[in-house]
Amino acid sequence: MSGWTTWSDQRGFSLALPDTWGTGEQVEGSGRLGAGATLIAAAPESDLLFELYVLKANPLKLYADLYQENALRHHVQVRVMGTGVYELDSGHRCLRLTLTGIERTVDGEGAEFTTDYYLVDAGPRVLSLNFKVLTPRYAQREGLFSQIVDSLALDGE
Repeated sequence: MSGWTTWSDQRGFSLALPDTWGTGEQVEGSGRLGAGATLIAAAPESDLLFELYVLKANPLKLYADLYQENALRHHVQVRVMGTGVYELDSGHRCLRLTLTGIERTVDGEGAEFTTDYYLVDAGPRVLSLNFKVLTPRYAQREGLFSQIVDSLALDGE
């Protein structure tokens, strides 16, 4: 797919990003960031942790944890459905990924979910970026609730 860079790791995580991301240009439209790209991973721990590194001129780290009742019995498939670009008070751009997917257990049961993850473009001087996100989770499998996190920590100038 020309104009896009797909990143993946040995665990099976993959994410497509437009080549213009990190160059100061806006990401236009909705559903453009990896639309149709699928992240598939069998969770090795009790809490599945998406740890995506975008290895470009402006390195980014995205940390998003998805609650699972028993991760060893679950398989998660997530699809990027839409995006939005926001300007933070700190001056950094924040890119929201709206993901929808299905969580399946080994016995075939499944539950659909939608969640928002956030990427922050911290600029070329930042070597690593650690930040917390606003993450909807399952609340006893009866619905979603929001965990509001208000910290943004930058490392490595």
